[in-house]
Amino acid sequence: MLDLDHPRTPSVFAASTQLDFILEDCKRMTLTDTRGRRFRLENIRPAFAALRWLASERFADASHLPAAIDELERQVEQLAELPLRDSGRWVGSAAFCPACGATPREPDKYDPIRYCSPCLGVIMPGLQRVRSCEEGFGTEAI
Repeated sequence: MLDLDHPRTPSVFAASTQLDFILEDCKRMTLTDTRGRRFRLENIRPAFAALRWLASERFADASHLPAAIDELERQVEQLAELPLRDSGRWVGSAAFCPACGATPREPDKYDPIRYCSPCLGVIMPGLQRVRSCEEGFGTEAI
């Protein structure tokens, strides 16, 4: 559990905000065409800059953070570059992911974004690492 009185707590929340933004845009990225994926990738880049600033300015003693952030960014780039199937047939389809053909996860009251769970799995190892208390910002404690 996160100690709300700890001096680093605001920085943990700041990191969480950036990581949530990255995750939400990656979810949307899974069901877009190549152009949309590249657009979302560029949209996400400032969040990585913010995470790097937090790592250097607020978590300077956590030497493992830059490598974890780099890993997540590489995985987001991999997601953006996944080859798409017959894009004219798949993109925008309500039934299938344009990259893997899987049935997208339907939105619910806890997660209102429709996305392809298998494709999103590309970024999950890096995201979990950056969120972790041992190797990341500790946002998993929120």
